[in-house]
Amino acid sequence: MQALYALKQSEISNYHSGFEQIAEDFAPHLNSMEKPDYPKLELDKKIASDLYEKSFTKGEVVFSGESDKIKKSVESAIQNYYHQIQKDKKHFSRLMMEDIEKIYDTYLYILKLLPEISDYVRDEEEERKSKQLTVKISSPGDYKFKDNRITRLLRSNKNLELHSIKRNVRIPRDFVRSVYKDAIKNDEEYGKYKQLQVTDFETDKNIVLHIVKNIIFKDKNLQFHFEESDLNWVENKSIIRSMVVKTIKNFDENSNEEIPLLEISANWDEDKAFFQDLYDYSVKEEAELEKIVSEKIKNWDIERVATVDTIILKMALAEMLHFASIPVKVTINEYIELSKLYSTPKSKQFINGILDAIAADLTSAGKIRKSGRGLIDNK
Repeated sequence: MQALYALKQSEISNYHSGFEQIAEDFAPHLNSMEKPDYPKLELDKKIASDLYEKSFTKGEVVFSGESDKIKKSVESAIQNYYHQIQKDKKHFSRLMMEDIEKIYDTYLYILKLLPEISDYVRDEEEERKSKQLTVKISSPGDYKFKDNRITRLLRSNKNLELHSIKRNVRIPRDFVRSVYKDAIKNDEEYGKYKQLQVTDFETDKNIVLHIVKNIIFKDKNLQFHFEESDLNWVENKSIIRSMVVKTIKNFDENSNEEIPLLEISANWDEDKAFFQDLYDYSVKEEAELEKIVSEKIKNWDIERVATVDTIILKMALAEMLHFASIPVKVTINEYIELSKLYSTPKSKQFINGILDAIAADLTSAGKIRKSGRGLIDNK
């Protein structure tokens, strides 16, 4: 949805850029030897701007005796608009898929961070020993995390290393240091862990889970760090947290260096294709989808409906029309949930009512055809 929203904002920006281009075409040349005819330039600019605007409101531009300069300016502005729109459609499609892949990259990043922290603890111990300050400044328990069994398994996990190299996942040493020094070292639960004389596998697992759940995914400074590198961190955080926690919980005393990592979903390749297809349908059929929505919104000007709501409605329609295996009610419920997250407090009822009405009409007209699992909701 973010990609479609960004595309809609770029369309607005590109539209206004057309007026700016026309204004430049009729700006006076101050270095010209002849005195500019300011009134004529201003009039020509207004005529060109009006024609440009009408080309969008009426769907066409009709010239009636305007000068070649005006025609050329208007046609150029329109051409540049549509050229930029095509570039933006591809651009946001690519960004959408990159953002989805970013979820997996951050999952790898956090898993890799844990043994990096353990290594930092080990290096700190060795450094203090070399300075012969260990007895004076620290106790043996201070460095217990260097031998944590979970971080040891992560360090030797071939799949984690292979995927991290493949996706160029790297963690700056300074960041590892700050996570340990500023967030973990003085944590109460971590302090209790350090005081234990001995630890078993479950104890080691529990402290790692605590660090993940209560520090990495909660510490304010760390949240700021992840938000800087991932604009969708707030939305993606719960998915990544669940993946990291599940991966750690899957470790047991019999685990080895070959333990597999999780995928974002069970059928990730199919899901990626779904995201791409839904985006493509929503973009290619935007005019038709908007017409259906406009006809159903009685006493509402579609321009006054929240932009996010119109995007949600059009995406839901694209899904109803093109994905035969998804039941209509499943689609409606999913997009109601989206409206709760991203739109206004009243959007839930609005989205529900409009989609129910449209779905009934399109089903009666035979335009919504479901098969397989999609028939569950259409008996």
